Amino acid sequence: MLPPVEDPQLIRLKEFLDTEWGPPAVGMQLRALFAGGLPPIPPPQRWDTEIDVIQVIYEQLQSEKFVNEMWPSIKMLLKDDTCNTSWAAQTLTILALFNIIRILPIIGD
Repeated sequence: MLPPVEDPQLIRLKEFLDTEWGPPAVGMQLRALFAGGLPPIPPPQRWDTEIDVIQVIYEQLQSEKFVNEMWPSIKMLLKDDTCNTSWAAQTLTILALFNIIRILPIIGD
């Protein structure tokens, strides 16, 4: 039996994350999320942690396991726009942010 064929859009997203979505892009995405008005949550500068949140999010985005686990959610959220790798990477960054928030109390000790 042949293994399942990986979704071409997922392959494209992984390549984009590997070559074009570095820590500066993650930082830019976070600044956009927390810019202007009342942000949805307090920004990372206010969190009680010494961890470099941008770097940890970037490392999460480099985890093939995390990207594979989040791919069904990305497909559900973006529908036909999964071909927009930049938007998919931005969405994945936000999902990684909330995943990191969940584990920060554990890794921040």
